[in-house]
Amino acid sequence: MSIKLLDHKVMRSFIVFNSDLVEFFSNVETVEELPLSHEIIQPSDSDDGIYFIHYKFKYEPVDDENSDNEKLTELAIIDMFFRFEVRGENAQQTLEECVPAICYPYMRSFLSTLFANSGVESIYLPLWLYKK
Repeated sequence: MSIKLLDHKVMRSFIVFNSDLVEFFSNVETVEELPLSHEIIQPSDSDDGIYFIHYKFKYEPVDDENSDNEKLTELAIIDMFFRFEVRGENAQQTLEECVPAICYPYMRSFLSTLFANSGVESIYLPLWLYKK
């Protein structure tokens, strides 16, 4: 089995910087606490082992005082797309196991750089520790 990352792009990034968002990031101790999700996409017309991964960070807290209105106090959404070439059997399962270890460092780096370049307090997200 071989997995090759061909390229990646940030397709959308929308962040409202405020103290609540910075506090959220400063309280994160493990990767599992981050609102991350992914979707594996194999084009139906492709048999060449090319897969796309939609890797997403989405943080939309609900204001507890106005829970009926579900008013958002801050918002952070980042959509990244990765293109992989996967050879061998069980490509979908292998990708499912490897996606966090491959994609998360790119998301982590993007968020850290974005915060640093925006002039707000720097954030330091946890490292991904691969567990097999």
